[in-house]
Amino acid sequence: MTATPTNAQVNVYAVDPEGLASFYAALGMVERFRFPATGMAEHVELSVGAFTLGLTSREALARLAGLPVEQGPSQSEVVLWCNDVSSLFEKAKQCGATSLAEPRVFNGRIEAAWVQDPEGNRLKLVSLVESKHVDADA
Repeated sequence: MTATPTNAQVNVYAVDPEGLASFYAALGMVERFRFPATGMAEHVELSVGAFTLGLTSREALARLAGLPVEQGPSQSEVVLWCNDVSSLFEKAKQCGATSLAEPRVFNGRIEAAWVQDPEGNRLKLVSLVESKHVDADA
């Protein structure tokens, strides 16, 4: 039998996974799983579309797996596609994110903006720019 992946998710290590889960839920992601089910969460999973974002306690990872997580500059980013970058950018800031790059259009095709979530992880907000059809007779 050949081993093949069946699904994927991204895990982000957090000091406060529950607080970070509240931030992402406020942006429209839906909580699907938490461990433990009651009390202070050590791991929370949220999703949007087919994407799952796991938020794992730094302390729990070190305690359970012996894998320390060092705080450092973000080397990756979570990307959320949306229908209105400017609105989601403002909502993210209202929910505790720090602005990194204001919304702007790239290559006439996508609009993007960057923020840092409340724990300093980079978050990119992206949408397709609707093309404006110009009538040749106009």
